[in-house]
Amino acid sequence: MLAHELAHIRRCDYAVNLAQTAIETLFFYHPAVWWVSRQIRIEREHCCDDVAIAACGGRLLYASALVQLEETRGALPQMAVAAGGASLKSRVRRILYSTENKGSAWPAGALVLILATLFLWDAPRIVAQDSRLPANYKKWLTEDVAYIITDSERAAFRALSTNQERDHFIEQFWLRRDPTRGTPANEYKDEHYRRIAWVNDRFQDGALPGWKTDRGRVYIVYGPPDEIESHPIQDYEEWLYHHIEGVGDEVVIKFVDGHEVMR
Repeated sequence: MLAHELAHIRRCDYAVNLAQTAIETLFFYHPAVWWVSRQIRIEREHCCDDVAIAACGGRLLYASALVQLEETRGALPQMAVAAGGASLKSRVRRILYSTENKGSAWPAGALVLILATLFLWDAPRIVAQDSRLPANYKKWLTEDVAYIITDSERAAFRALSTNQERDHFIEQFWLRRDPTRGTPANEYKDEHYRRIAWVNDRFQDGALPGWKTDRGRVYIVYGPPDEIESHPIQDYEEWLYHHIEGVGDEVVIKFVDGHEVMR
């Protein structure tokens, strides 16, 4: 564990983590930033695991140490990095079955964060616009319809100045998607909110609500899969969709530890 922590220091991961925290604060509204940041933290733990294995020798010995540390977590103070980061199960599985050693490489996370900042340079203005929105309209824009609203619709909604205009926009937003106009029910809207409630009930990951998880996002956008192949011990799932409009036929989406890894 000491070798793992020293690897973080040698790689200057503390500086990268400070940059991540600052960018997460600035771009808090953007789900892509949270996803990239989580992947960086996972890979950071993997790199330091590799350094510790190279320094101490023996994958089995190091994996056993991680498991023992987890078993005594309640009796020990929380360690800063070695006991956290990527999930214990995925780390142990990677340590025991991976033959690659990437620990000496400089973390590419900093470069990814810089690129994300460049692509999202307009974020301060967007954040300022959203901060002026009343809470219920901000929630509708950044949570309720975050995955289904188009870029042009999002920009148009942000440009509105009165609540009356926003209410009319929301009404027309759902009306355009209503498959049975002229009837009291809007099946599209009802199904959309049912999906949100369903994923929030089943896919919550710690403090992360279900709708922000990868499985939650896929379920909200594409609906329930036609088939699920689940391997709980390996935390692995495959979702099969026989057809997704605009995507294709026989679409398979793979998740490891609840995170999308392949489509």
